Amino acid sequence: MTGAATQQSGSNGLTAFRYQMSVEIDPWNFDTGYTPVYAPSTSANLALNYTNLMAVNLHEVRLRFAWPVLPNGSVGPGRQTYRSLICSHLLATNTGVYQLWFFQPQVYTNNL
Repeated sequence: MTGAATQQSGSNGLTAFRYQMSVEIDPWNFDTGYTPVYAPSTSANLALNYTNLMAVNLHEVRLRFAWPVLPNGSVGPGRQTYRSLICSHLLATNTGVYQLWFFQPQVYTNNL
Protein backbone atom coordinates (compact mmCIF):
# COMPACT_ATOMS: atom_id res chain seq x y z
CA MET A 1 0.00 0.00 0.00
CA THR A 2 1.23 3.43 -0.87
CA GLY A 3 -0.39 6.84 -0.49
CA ALA A 4 -3.11 8.05 1.81
CA ALA A 5 -5.82 5.69 3.07
CA THR A 6 -8.46 7.83 1.33
CA GLN A 7 -6.83 7.12 -2.03
CA GLN A 8 -6.97 3.33 -1.74
CA SER A 9 -10.51 2.99 -3.21
CA GLY A 10 -11.48 0.27 -0.76
CA SER A 11 -8.45 -1.90 -1.42
CA ASN A 12 -7.42 -1.56 2.22
CA GLY A 13 -10.79 -2.80 3.55
CA LEU A 14 -9.14 -5.48 5.65
CA THR A 15 -6.86 -3.04 7.40
CA ALA A 16 -9.29 -0.07 7.61
CA PHE A 17 -10.34 1.18 11.02
CA ARG A 18 -14.01 0.41 11.62
CA TYR A 19 -16.21 1.26 14.57
CA GLN A 20 -19.77 0.54 15.64
CA MET A 21 -22.14 3.36 16.58
CA SER A 22 -25.51 2.99 18.28
CA VAL A 23 -27.92 5.88 18.76
CA GLU A 24 -30.41 6.08 21.62
CA ILE A 25 -33.07 8.78 21.84
CA ASP A 26 -35.11 8.82 25.03
CA PRO A 27 -37.77 11.32 26.08
CA TRP A 28 -36.78 13.27 29.17
CA ASN A 29 -40.04 12.76 31.01
CA PHE A 30 -40.11 14.47 34.32
CA ASP A 31 -43.08 15.67 36.28
CA THR A 32 -43.06 19.42 36.80
CA GLY A 33 -45.92 19.08 39.27
CA TYR A 34 -47.78 21.74 37.36
CA THR A 35 -51.02 21.34 35.43
CA PRO A 36 -50.51 23.46 32.33
CA VAL A 37 -52.71 26.46 31.86
CA TYR A 38 -52.50 27.91 28.39
CA ALA A 39 -53.99 31.29 29.21
CA PRO A 40 -51.16 33.81 29.12
CA SER A 41 -52.80 36.33 31.41
CA THR A 42 -49.72 36.98 33.55
CA SER A 43 -45.99 36.80 33.07
CA ALA A 44 -45.91 33.94 35.62
CA ASN A 45 -48.28 31.88 33.45
CA LEU A 46 -46.14 32.59 30.40
CA ALA A 47 -43.03 31.30 32.16
CA LEU A 48 -44.82 28.15 33.39
CA ASN A 49 -46.34 27.50 29.96
CA TYR A 50 -42.91 27.80 28.36
CA THR A 51 -41.34 25.49 30.95
CA ASN A 52 -43.98 22.80 30.40
CA LEU A 53 -43.78 23.14 26.63
CA MET A 54 -40.01 22.67 26.80
CA ALA A 55 -40.34 19.73 29.20
CA VAL A 56 -42.55 17.67 26.88
CA ASN A 57 -40.16 18.22 23.94
CA LEU A 58 -36.90 17.46 25.75
CA HIS A 59 -34.95 14.36 24.64
CA GLU A 60 -31.73 12.77 25.80
CA VAL A 61 -29.56 11.62 22.89
CA ARG A 62 -26.74 9.12 23.43
CA LEU A 63 -24.18 8.15 20.80
CA ARG A 64 -22.28 5.02 21.81
CA PHE A 65 -19.11 4.17 19.91
CA ALA A 66 -17.30 0.84 20.15
CA TRP A 67 -14.07 -0.05 18.32
CA PRO A 68 -12.43 -1.69 16.55
CA VAL A 69 -14.81 -3.91 14.64
CA LEU A 70 -12.80 -7.08 14.16
CA PRO A 71 -12.78 -9.22 10.97
CA ASN A 72 -15.07 -11.80 12.64
CA GLY A 73 -17.67 -9.07 13.34
CA SER A 74 -17.11 -8.80 17.08
CA VAL A 75 -16.18 -5.49 18.68
CA GLY A 76 -12.96 -4.77 20.57
CA PRO A 77 -12.59 -3.19 24.01
CA GLY A 78 -12.71 0.50 23.05
CA ARG A 79 -15.84 2.37 24.21
CA GLN A 80 -16.96 6.00 24.28
CA THR A 81 -20.39 7.53 24.92
CA TYR A 82 -21.51 11.08 24.13
CA ARG A 83 -24.70 12.44 25.68
CA SER A 84 -26.68 15.58 25.04
CA LEU A 85 -30.12 17.07 25.63
CA ILE A 86 -32.12 18.30 22.66
CA CYS A 87 -35.35 20.25 23.00
CA SER A 88 -37.26 19.90 19.77
CA HIS A 89 -40.13 18.06 18.15
CA LEU A 90 -39.11 14.55 17.05
CA LEU A 91 -40.48 13.78 13.59
CA ALA A 92 -40.74 10.21 12.29
CA THR A 93 -40.70 9.59 8.55
CA ASN A 94 -41.03 6.34 6.66
CA THR A 95 -39.02 5.81 3.46
CA GLY A 96 -40.70 2.49 2.72
CA VAL A 97 -37.66 0.54 3.88
CA TYR A 98 -36.52 2.38 7.01
CA GLN A 99 -38.15 4.56 9.60
CA LEU A 100 -36.09 7.72 10.04
CA TRP A 101 -36.25 10.18 12.92
CA PHE A 102 -35.45 13.89 12.68
CA PHE A 103 -35.36 16.68 15.20
CA GLN A 104 -37.12 19.79 13.99
CA PRO A 105 -35.51 22.82 15.64
CA GLN A 106 -37.83 25.53 16.90
CA VAL A 107 -40.93 23.41 16.27
CA TYR A 108 -42.69 22.40 19.45
CA THR A 109 -45.85 20.45 20.08
CA ASN A 110 -48.03 20.01 23.10
CA ASN A 111 -47.67 16.30 23.94
CA LEU A 112 -49.48 16.60 27.25
